[in-house]
Amino acid sequence: MIKDDSGLISLDFIVGFTVFLAAFIVVISMLPGVYVNIQSSSADSGRDMTAYRTGVILAEDSGISLNGIPWEQQPPMRPENIVRFGLAVSKETPNILSPEKTERFFNVPAYFNLTADEYRGKLMFGERPRSFNISFKEDGKETLYIGDRVPDGMYGFSKRYVKVKGAGRLVVPAENLTRDGVNIKLPEGADEYICGNTTSFILSYANLSDRSVPPAYRIDPKTERAFIVIGGINTVLGAQDGISSAVIGSVELLKDGDPITAADYDYGVKGSAYSSYPSYPPYICKVDGVPVENGTEIPIKDADVLEFVLFPNAMYFPNPDSKLEILFEMRYTCITDGEYRFIQGETDYGYDSPYLVPPHLTDGVLEVCIW
Repeated sequence: MIKDDSGLISLDFIVGFTVFLAAFIVVISMLPGVYVNIQSSSADSGRDMTAYRTGVILAEDSGISLNGIPWEQQPPMRPENIVRFGLAVSKETPNILSPEKTERFFNVPAYFNLTADEYRGKLMFGERPRSFNISFKEDGKETLYIGDRVPDGMYGFSKRYVKVKGAGRLVVPAENLTRDGVNIKLPEGADEYICGNTTSFILSYANLSDRSVPPAYRIDPKTERAFIVIGGINTVLGAQDGISSAVIGSVELLKDGDPITAADYDYGVKGSAYSSYPSYPPYICKVDGVPVENGTEIPIKDADVLEFVLFPNAMYFPNPDSKLEILFEMRYTCITDGEYRFIQGETDYGYDSPYLVPPHLTDGVLEVCIW
């Protein structure tokens, strides 16, 4: 007898098929979540790459401008001249930042006052417009930042440990700048006699741009501040009872022997960083730490320290062998006949000077957040 049971479904087959259907339904329900995670990972990677790229540009590039003048020296009303930001002193010194560039970038003090879109356009954040927060902390100073508040999560991040190049300084004791044995005789019937001389400091670009000096410690007055400090003035002038007052009557800058005028600061373009904006002068003087208004007499008889700060300017050195002279016109009021000591002389601002304190490096942290 032949049994025909082909139409029967075994219990094993029913159980197996049920398990398969249940597993298939579970897998289908999980697919949307799988794709969401993939998309999120891709977005995170894009933010991280943008943050990394932005950090590299800021820390390793010196920036680009349209007219060849350093971007940080562009007039405040001409931000369109800036093609790309960069905080490095030069391409030779990656991860060594310029304090002049850092101040301009973080708008301290207020200068360019750029919008968020202008920052994006000059930092190459990428094709997608993104929000950002960029901060910088130099040892011993307050944190600087631009951008929006960083969200609690879901943002790209880049941190770079950098150095900041401090400016060189010429620190000269007044005792070493004196001229002895100056005989003064008051005119008949006069109560006082005013005599004058000059004290000058010479910056030679050929000497300062010496390639044998490492870039990180090279002095460049085209892009960096130059400091001149004269200390102990009161021990020379204040100690002489016959001098009733001593002042710097004027300060003059001479480029290759010719006086620099306000028109020179325009670079051929009306409205430069200095000539049209008196709050950004070519230099400042401080007496015992107190700034003195430019164009006024600077009293120094009883001063302990005179500090002169020359702000960088590319136009000071048009040629490789150009020289800049900082000339102090001195005036002394003598009230008795006698022999005096006055501050007078010419001093080089260079690597061979015994008074030079070379540039130094300090630590800093640059952080970029993108979302």
